[in-house]
Amino acid sequence: MELNTIRKSTVLTVLTAVTFQLASSQIAPRATLYDQNDQCGMALTLRDYSFNLGTQYNYNDRARSICIHGIWIFYDGTSFGRDTSGVAYYYNPNSELYCDNLFASISGKVTSVRYWGVAEEKFYADKPTLNFAGKHKSIIITGPSQWTVYEGSNYSGANKCLHSSSGKATIIPDIADIGIRHHSLRSVRKGCWSKAEDIIVLPEAPMSGNSGFLNSTLPV
Repeated sequence: MELNTIRKSTVLTVLTAVTFQLASSQIAPRATLYDQNDQCGMALTLRDYSFNLGTQYNYNDRARSICIHGIWIFYDGTSFGRDTSGVAYYYNPNSELYCDNLFASISGKVTSVRYWGVAEEKFYADKPTLNFAGKHKSIIITGPSQWTVYEGSNYSGANKCLHSSSGKATIIPDIADIGIRHHSLRSVRKGCWSKAEDIIVLPEAPMSGNSGFLNSTLPV
């Protein structure tokens, strides 16, 4: 953690309370929060979760803008919960540093912060047996590639083909929302290998892009 004053100067990931990420690059997560818009004012840099910015860093309800590496989730409640404003997520495409002002609905209200997926698997190619087989709850897809996820190892059993309608990153906080049972995934294959009725086209909004506002509860 660093506290100082600063002036502005295609992969699949599967999460378990594991995330499943289909992506194209790897980079250590980092988030710098600023107490003024446009990356100005007092800054707090995080490289790990913060369940309570107030008690840990005296930074509760202060963040108004950010710069990040990775995918980060910002909550208005303690311990990654929500009070009234909800939850916002931000990610940086192509592993570049991404900076933005926070949404008005959560600006000045952030109480806890985490990056997406402590326990996670990232895939750039076929994987006949997942390391966290049977423990996944969420999926992130970055880039235009299609991916097929299976309930059995070695690409067997019930399966779903997933791809983004826009070719941009897509975040699925709860795989049950798209008809995949929790803790059921055991292998993943690049490309679309499912029957037509098992192809899922994932919308860009509101779960894609550089930032978004989550209206459903994230798995913990």
